[in-house]
Amino acid sequence: MENNDNGTLEPVRCPVCKSDDGLVLDERSSAGKKLRSVICRRCSHVYLNPRARQETYDEFYRSGFSLEFNKIDDREGLVALADSNKAKTARLLKFITPYIRPGMRVLEIGAGYGNVLAALRDDYQAQEVVGIEPDPIGQKVAHEVFGLELLPGVLSEHIARLSDGKFDLIIMHHVLEHFLQPDEVGDALRKLCAEDGAVYIGVPNICALTVPRNMYFRFPHVQYFSPFSLFLFLRRNGFKVVAHGPFDQPLTVVAMPFGSTAAQATSWEAAIKTSVPYDKVVSLVKRGHLKQSLRLFVRDRLKPMIPKKIKLVLKKIVH
Repeated sequence: MENNDNGTLEPVRCPVCKSDDGLVLDERSSAGKKLRSVICRRCSHVYLNPRARQETYDEFYRSGFSLEFNKIDDREGLVALADSNKAKTARLLKFITPYIRPGMRVLEIGAGYGNVLAALRDDYQAQEVVGIEPDPIGQKVAHEVFGLELLPGVLSEHIARLSDGKFDLIIMHHVLEHFLQPDEVGDALRKLCAEDGAVYIGVPNICALTVPRNMYFRFPHVQYFSPFSLFLFLRRNGFKVVAHGPFDQPLTVVAMPFGSTAAQATSWEAAIKTSVPYDKVVSLVKRGHLKQSLRLFVRDRLKPMIPKKIKLVLKKIVH
């Protein structure tokens, strides 16, 4: 398979369990790029295979990714961009509140516009907040709106410097799915997380599509986690999940380091044996696609055809 403008594609094994036994789940062209998503028959993880090389993605994120991906117009101003993340910030902070304490050192990988770090600094008395963000728009908003100096570039460029001290809380909100090599993230988390620290991860849920699959499978996302493959990834990299959100929504988890290597190995093997079969994940993807396609059809096609008076009557009946 060739790619029109992202250079040569490279084949990969499952990033979670390293198996090369996969089944094509979805195949499409998007914005001139050919995408093939494969589901691993061993652990049910879904990932792009083959995919563009690292340098292609690095350039993509440095070109102003947030405006394109989030469909935001920067002409409204930097404050408006920051305000667009308020609701997301509030939900995230509510979920991780039990793991926040004054005096924490916090690292956010993929800090976006800096909303979460600014709130932890100003409202939760974090001692130090550090953010990494490759998107120049995000860096600019964080600096001018919140007074934050985010580290430019990608995680691998900063690990050596950051390893001088451990972080009490590491945040990755809808970031892990963008990494070509999740194990590199796992290595970094082990190096950077304090022994009694916590890691928050939020990712899309392949078992609970929030949009039809033709809108879900996109070039920036190279990993598609299910609840099961995310748990496997964390266990394999030495972390146990201590809190999670609903499995019928985008995934949110808090994980903490295992106490010993033996516990890590045992948990990983047990998790592999009990992972959900790939055919069930495939079924959930198909059902999710139909559900979301129907929802958008009703919203965009049927509702506009209903007279306003009838809508008001139906609203009164429902409420």
